Amino acid sequence: MGIEWKVKMYGKGLCGRPNQDQCRSAENGSYLVVSLADGVSGCSMGREGARIACEALTNLLIKNSNYFLNCSREQTVKFALSHVLCELRRESEKNNIPLKEYASTIAGVLYDRTDDRLLYFSLGDSMILASGNDRCGVLVMPSDSRNGCCVTTTQNAGSMVKTDVIRAEGMEMLLLCTDGAWKELFSGNRMKPETIAFLLDQDLDELESYLEWRECKDDCSFAAMNLTQARKKVSAQACLV
Repeated sequence: MGIEWKVKMYGKGLCGRPNQDQCRSAENGSYLVVSLADGVSGCSMGREGARIACEALTNLLIKNSNYFLNCSREQTVKFALSHVLCELRRESEKNNIPLKEYASTIAGVLYDRTDDRLLYFSLGDSMILASGNDRCGVLVMPSDSRNGCCVTTTQNAGSMVKTDVIRAEGMEMLLLCTDGAWKELFSGNRMKPETIAFLLDQDLDELESYLEWRECKDDCSFAAMNLTQARKKVSAQACLV
């Protein structure tokens, strides 16, 4: 059994458009990746741009896992963003549609279950939460969007990327949330008690039900990575050796 992840998407988007969020995941031996993107609703190709960004980041990280877990922050930002933009430009030029119409946020996590390390990468207003050892909190804060949200097509977007490689000890689950989702999980700058309970219990079904009950007006999506299940697979493999 590999990693357990779950994706749930709600919302109609602006002007009755379908949900603009996209998610992709991949697994290759010790490495696991999940990415979540939020297409800009005001862009004609926002949903498509989110799909391309998700696929590009996921494929890049899973195929070059060891490299990204050991390179510098600057290299991660440079290669990841340039790859995403290259794929977006290819689609833009093929369809003769301005690149800016493919804008989206993008967040992803690469986990190495053998060394128990993870790399996070986030551009825009998504949030990554982590739970474990009877505690939960924010692993990656959304960028300040008071002057507009930084997205994949923003000039010099690299300066706004949040990325690092950290130890995953004590973490049991990661939750990637688009802004429409995490805003429903907080009251002011504090996590709601029910949010904390969902994360500590790893109860994604209840989280789904809660977000459905909230009837979110904005696109509302999350993706969960269960690190506990991932570690169990490594333990089982070790026992077979």
